[in-house]
Order: sequence, then structure tokens, then C-alpha cells
Amino acid sequence: YFIALLAILFTFSLAAQSDPASTTKKAAKWVTLNDPAVQIDFPADWTLDQSGMMGTKFIIFSPNDSQADAFKENVNLQVTDLGAPGVISLDQFAGAAEDQIRKFITDARVIRKQKLPKDGSGDSGYEIEFTGKQGELTLHWRQQYRIRGRYAYIITFTAHTAAYQQYSALADQILGTFQIQ
Repeated sequence: YFIALLAILFTFSLAAQSDPASTTKKAAKWVTLNDPAVQIDFPADWTLDQSGMMGTKFIIFSPNDSQADAFKENVNLQVTDLGAPGVISLDQFAGAAEDQIRKFITDARVIRKQKLPKDGSGDSGYEIEFTGKQGELTLHWRQQYRIRGRYAYIITFTAHTAAYQQYSALADQILGTFQIQ
């Protein structure tokens, strides 16, 4: 489990180069990623990357706020094979993830942790919101965990701390559409 949880840490932040072509954070249109395993909706002006970068199933990058903006807020999903169903409870997984956050994120500060209501498929979830530093960046994360069968699904919204509030409602909308198929 340690290796799986350690892999979570590598998905906490994803820095990207500026994209001068981007113009807005508010997208009028949304698109759906309908994968055999998961489904999620996101603004059409965000960029989907399914290359598997850093062990993710996908990363959805926001447009840059300006040409000087060197960090793209993002939502990413990591799926971890636990080996067999029932080997770890959701509460145990979330507790171990919180331990890893405190161990590997510089100046980690857990803001909130809570169980999530069951989603449409009946899966319970757990969410941890925290801040900290990764390299020179001060970031704000909201990470949700769900376990179905032998897999743990870790979906993470990451924002530069200064931009978190302006992206928070949009992050709620995106994360709210996430479904395990």
C-alpha cells in the first residue's frame, strides 16, 4: 500500500508551460470523457491528456490565466490496484493517504477531511483538502478517494494557492460529475 500511496504524491501537482492561446476560465460548453472505467465532464476550453503521465489515467488542464501564468490548474485521476477487494477500508485508505500527505508535502496543512455521501452508483467517498509546498510552488489540493472492488480511485484538483478560490466552484462542478462506470 505504501507504494500505491507514494504514487499518489506524484500526481499532486502538474506544472505546465504558458499557453498564450488560452483566453478564458469560464467555458460555455462542456465535454464528457466517457472511458470504459470512468466518466467525467469538464469545460471544453480545458485540455485533456490521457498519455498516462505520472501514472495518471487522465489529467485535465485549465487554460492559463495569462501569458505569465506558468501553472495550469488541473484535475487528475489515478487508479490503484489494491490486489483484491476488501483488503483495505475507505477510512484506512484515507488515513494512510493523509499520513503520506503530511510526510511528503512540505508545510502540509490539512484544511478539511470528510466522508462524502454515496454517489449515484452507491459508492462512498472520502475527501481531504490541504495546502503545502511542492518545490517552489505553494499549492492547494482537494483529493477524493473511492474504492470499488480491488481498485482505489484518487481524483485530485490542484490549484496554485492564489488561484484556488476563483477555481473552487468550477472544481466542485467537475468533481461532481466524476463517476466510476
